[in-house]
Amino acid sequence: ADDDEDAGKAKTPEEQYNEISQDIAARLPDMADQGAVLRTYPVKYHQCLNTVLHMELGKFCRLLRKLKGTCLDLGKAVKGLVVFSPELEEVAHGCLYNKIPAPWMGTSYPSLKPMLSYVEDFNLRWKFMTTWVKND
Repeated sequence: ADDDEDAGKAKTPEEQYNEISQDIAARLPDMADQGAVLRTYPVKYHQCLNTVLHMELGKFCRLLRKLKGTCLDLGKAVKGLVVFSPELEEVAHGCLYNKIPAPWMGTSYPSLKPMLSYVEDFNLRWKFMTTWVKND
C-alpha cells in the first residue's frame, strides 16, 4: 500500500522542470541599467577599463536575458501559453539532467559545471560586475 501512495505523489517530468526553471528564474538578479552605467562611466581614451566594463556588462546582460527568458518561457510552455520550441525542450532537458542547455552556452562564457552550479557561478559573477559598477 505504501508503494501505491509513493507512486501517486511522484512528480511528472513537466512538473519537475517547471519547478526547477521557476526556481532558477527566481534566483537570477534584476537587469542592470546599461544606460546609467554608460553615463556614469563614459568611454574615454584615458579610462580604458570603462570600455571593458561596458563590453562585459553587455555580455552579462545578454546572458541574463537568455537565462531568465528561457526559464520563464518554459513555465509558460508547460501551462500552454507559449509554443514548446526546440530551445525550450533543451532547457527542460537541462533542468531534468542538471546539464547546461545548448541555447545558454551559445550566449555564455565557457563552463563545464552542472546547471544549478552554473547558475550560482553566474550569480557570483553578476555580483562582481555590480560591485565593480558601484565601487569604481
